[in-house]
Amino acid sequence: MRLTLAVVALCLAAGAVIPAQGANSLSGQFWTDVIMASQLDYETMSFGLELGMSISGLQLGGDSLLVLPREWVWQGLSVSGYLGAFEVGASLRFGDWADRLYSEIFATVSIAGIDANWRYANVGSGAHGGPAQGWAIRLTGHVGLVSLVSVTEFGATIADDDYSGVFFTQPETGRVRRYATDPRRVGTGFTGQSMLLSFPFTGFADVRSSACFSSSGFEHFALLLSRDGSRYFGLTFAVQSGSLTLAPGQAFTLGLDLGPDLALDGTTYGVGGLRVGGFEASCQFGTASLRYVHLLEGRGLCIATEALGQAVILQADASERGIEYYADYGRLLSIGFSGGIAGGHHTLEALCSIYSDVCSSVFSWKAIKLETLLNYSGSLSFALAAGLDRVGVELFRIGFTVRF
Repeated sequence: MRLTLAVVALCLAAGAVIPAQGANSLSGQFWTDVIMASQLDYETMSFGLELGMSISGLQLGGDSLLVLPREWVWQGLSVSGYLGAFEVGASLRFGDWADRLYSEIFATVSIAGIDANWRYANVGSGAHGGPAQGWAIRLTGHVGLVSLVSVTEFGATIADDDYSGVFFTQPETGRVRRYATDPRRVGTGFTGQSMLLSFPFTGFADVRSSACFSSSGFEHFALLLSRDGSRYFGLTFAVQSGSLTLAPGQAFTLGLDLGPDLALDGTTYGVGGLRVGGFEASCQFGTASLRYVHLLEGRGLCIATEALGQAVILQADASERGIEYYADYGRLLSIGFSGGIAGGHHTLEALCSIYSDVCSSVFSWKAIKLETLLNYSGSLSFALAAGLDRVGVELFRIGFTVRF
């Protein structure tokens, strides 16, 4: 409670400075969606407002989400700036009836070529996995061409390529808010240590390797090779899962998802029962893209919703972290387009996702999701989404966004 009051006081105190300093810049966006369920009957209307302001080096932000006729979903506040050599900031998110969902404080400083980042976060009882709190310290430095990152965890993880952070999702609108610090780490006191090492290798590839150990033993290892910013080989092992990714060309990627039968014992570090849980392939043809995901039955993997990029994750992790996923679908065929239209004056993004269950011997569609986004100049965009199943229209959503 004291932390929440401190974050609120910090945000309000920064806001009180606005009239005296004068706004250097103001930006934001307003959006609204009309959501209709089956038979195209009106169901809800949502409104969202996001604001960002820069005042003499001080960054202020806020966002609101309202879904009618039922609820005010959330309100977010953030502030960041410099206090001497330190970059400091705070974030706060609360839901209906001012029920606190999340709060975060961070401080960053550079000393003798080393960047030190301290972060503390608290998930409220109104959020999935709460209440929980924890902090972590990340140190970043260079030795020649070698980059080193160390993260020491005391009940929290910090988002990077291996950890995704905290997500707050509103399923009907598909709106997602993400924070870097996740305090829902199991354990008290020291809970983990991760190391990341990256360096160029003989001018042929960039190598990135990371490993993480929790207070109970081995947890995660990853190896990534890339060239000119494009990954062509990736290997990850975790206690309950793993993956192997190959990208032999700029436009084609093949991956294997290893389910929870990949059991790395934290005591003996032995590998037992290595079985493939699924595979996926993707390719890019200019402005068009194609992706296919095939998960095997009973391997504990699932596909996250479109709001979280349709990533393949463990069902146990999704349930533990409150991530929305499709429990009944294990196969996905998606076709996408992203490019300029009307002579390049406008841009169009479109995605068609076809889902099937894991029990079918052949690909037989069970649901189709359509999403389109038309960016009309830089200040106005229109969105259209629809969901179809064997019965008919499952969901229809239309909306627009105004940016300023």
